[in-house]
Amino acid sequence: MAWCCLCKYATNSLSCSCSRAVDEYSLHVGHFRGFGHSAEFPAPKFCYGEESQTSIGAVRFLIMQRLDADLPGYISSLVSRGVTVTQLSTVVSRLGTQLLTGMRAMHEKGFVFVDVKPANFMVTTTSSTDTDPRLFFIDFGLVERYTAATSGSAHRPDIPGGIPKGTPSFMSLAVQRGGVVARRDDLEAVVSLIHFTALYTVLQCTWCTSVDYFSL
Repeated sequence: MAWCCLCKYATNSLSCSCSRAVDEYSLHVGHFRGFGHSAEFPAPKFCYGEESQTSIGAVRFLIMQRLDADLPGYISSLVSRGVTVTQLSTVVSRLGTQLLTGMRAMHEKGFVFVDVKPANFMVTTTSSTDTDPRLFFIDFGLVERYTAATSGSAHRPDIPGGIPKGTPSFMSLAVQRGGVVARRDDLEAVVSLIHFTALYTVLQCTWCTSVDYFSL
């Protein structure tokens, strides 16, 4: 059983609208228009569809704005250019702030992101030496409404024993135990992601020390 993120009703159907690329596109340009952290898309007829002639069978695709790098890739590029610990600290802080403000904006629209992980966030910069990145949420495949289908604003019931959704390394303890994803779970996952970003930064810097880690 899954929740359709557009119609808000539970469904067992694999043909539910949310299983199609067109509906992820609809989330980006519909519900999240003006979101500030969603990539741009070309004209609708060019940006989603299904290609059946591939080596692995039918593949659904979604074409969006080309961004510079995911979080690990961006951090690695900064380290390779010899960015200082102070600059890296500023970068991690800015990324964390954008993660939190973006997640708050998504929650205010009535949705939870669910699948918080480094690969689902990308950045753009104005130059190869830019340490002021703009963060984008890029994968809305598991996005869900957190309100119940029968009410306008009440949270859907937390029925235990469900199947965990998301990426195990970053999902909250409640979701790992099969709980229904709520706003608090997104926030717990974001904190894990910020911690990962700081730790990843230090591990990439062979010249960093434990003191540098705490400064991040």
